[in-house]
Amino acid sequence: MAQQVAHDQAEFAEETAAYEAEKARVAAMSAEERMKWEADAAACKAGDTTRCAAPAPKPR
Repeated sequence: MAQQVAHDQAEFAEETAAYEAEKARVAAMSAEERMKWEADAAACKAGDTTRCAAPAPKPR
């Protein structure tokens, strides 16, 4: 019984660590994408139209 509990706790700890690592990876990716977007937006506002987003499609 105690061996099963220890196994379950170890498995839970591994799964939690993997989950936290994935959360950190996604957060870093999101932060990187946001920094790029902010840089593109600033460049667009400064006149670099090559970094402007495409206009939204017009509703029909």
